[in-house]
Amino acid sequence: MAKHQEKNLDNDLNVRTVEEVLSDFITALDETIATYKILENIPEEDTRPNQLLFCHVINSFDSFINSLLYTILLSNNEKLKGYFEKNTNLEEKINFKELMNILDVGLNQWMKGKSITIIEQDLSRKRHSQKVELLLSTIGVEYKKIYVYLTGPGKNSTGYFKKNPTPESKKGTNHKTTSEKLIGYADILYEKRNAITHNKNFYLDKTISRLNQEHGLQISRSGVIIKSTTIKGVLRFYTSFCLELLKCSVISDVIQLKSAVYETQLKDLQEIKNLTTSLNSGIDSRFRDGGIDGRKEKLISANPRSFNTEKYQKITGATSTTAYRDLKKLVEEKIIIKKKRGIYSIKSQNQKGVLAPGHSPLTPLP
Repeated sequence: MAKHQEKNLDNDLNVRTVEEVLSDFITALDETIATYKILENIPEEDTRPNQLLFCHVINSFDSFINSLLYTILLSNNEKLKGYFEKNTNLEEKINFKELMNILDVGLNQWMKGKSITIIEQDLSRKRHSQKVELLLSTIGVEYKKIYVYLTGPGKNSTGYFKKNPTPESKKGTNHKTTSEKLIGYADILYEKRNAITHNKNFYLDKTISRLNQEHGLQISRSGVIIKSTTIKGVLRFYTSFCLELLKCSVISDVIQLKSAVYETQLKDLQEIKNLTTSLNSGIDSRFRDGGIDGRKEKLISANPRSFNTEKYQKITGATSTTAYRDLKKLVEEKIIIKKKRGIYSIKSQNQKGVLAPGHSPLTPLP
């Protein structure tokens, strides 16, 4: 086998199914609620735990959007064609080396690999809200007709969806700082995450200007405060979002009988209840099958030439959040090496600091 062919095939990362992507995110939401209930016992003035959990669930949702976009685009030729017609330049010239690669691996295999690269690069340039909009428009959700409750009791609580905007005469203070439109609401959540992660809990001036201009807001304070009620609103929003996805034939047709199960689970999560019959049989996914030790052994046994987060999940059965923690820990322990563009490789067994499988197990992640 030609060297470049071997490399191409080894980096052919399988596209995950819609069912796998949804199950993964539902599990992440379930774990978030379990953590939230622990944080309820921490004094409200200690805001750091709330900030960490808020950023964690926002990151999980962003990963979910990316994964679902990859799956839907790469498993449907018509949708992939439509995506390229709107988002990329199809007149790119192919060099001789690429032609040789096509001859070795076949046109379909080459197109799949090329598509993955182009989509990854395109999504990395888009804002979170733009990716959310791309997903919803791709699967046919009329997101411009969906609004979000910003306050109120019961089913009118922050994060639940509604069909009509709030009349001007009934808009309150929250409407000045948060958009009730689906895309705007998602946009502001991610910008809060950015403020916490990158700017010491403050919006950048240019961010405030953009949010006010694009969503018709009047944000004046740059400080971002995350309370326990904020996290509950986020959880309701993300579960409401997933329930909308289940209404789409693009989603429901491929998960079929699982649709009713997911709907029941999401409605429980929407009420900030942990799943009584979880996807993982009530076991925290971080500790299934021997915890990180067991997943490390599976990875070493599979011995992929290189892999990314999605392929690690395929090999080990970990959720996206668990995979993120695992990979960070495995890099710290010098079991694996992080390369460019989210690609990892197993460190050579004869290199210092790495032992053969079954020796010196890693400590399970907290």
